[in-house]
Amino acid sequence: GSDHPPPVIRQGPVNQSVPVDSTVVMGCQTVGALPPAVHWKKDGTVVSPVDSRVSLMETGSLKIHYAKLGDSGFYTCVASSPSGEASWTAYLQVE
Repeated sequence: GSDHPPPVIRQGPVNQSVPVDSTVVMGCQTVGALPPAVHWKKDGTVVSPVDSRVSLMETGSLKIHYAKLGDSGFYTCVASSPSGEASWTAYLQVE
């Protein structure tokens, strides 16, 4: 299965400053022969979809509803496939 190149993130998330209670979208556009699996980390910990305020969109983007001060941190989009992975990190500041 290594005859495919590893995934590439064409457009990752950007650093953002947002007000409390706003809706945030951290984008992550991937390219590859096979659509890679995308997951997100916040400050190095995998973001759990259990939190109803946070949703992973079909495009791979992460959407945060009603942002809280505690949502501030480094968000990393990780695209993984059998042939490797790519990641892209941005900082979210909620104020």
